[in-house]
Amino acid sequence: MKRIFLPSYSPELNPAERVFLEIRRFVEGLVYSSLAEKKAVVEQWLLDFASDVERVQRLCGWDWIKENLCLT
Repeated sequence: MKRIFLPSYSPELNPAERVFLEIRRFVEGLVYSSLAEKKAVVEQWLLDFASDVERVQRLCGWDWIKENLCLT
C-alpha cells in the first residue's frame, strides 16, 4: 500500500467541491419549470464535463493528485 501525504489546506482534499461550484455557477440564477428540468440540465452538464478530460484535470488535477496517480 502506498502512503499518500495530503496537503494541509482543505479545499485540495476534496476536488469535488470545485465541480459543485461550477455546477452551481451554471444552473443557479435561472428559472426552471420543474425540479426534473433542473436535474436534467445538471445531468447534461455532468456528461459534458466528464467528456472533457482537460477541463476535469484543470478543476481537479492538483499536483499531489497527479503525482500519486502517475499523471505527471
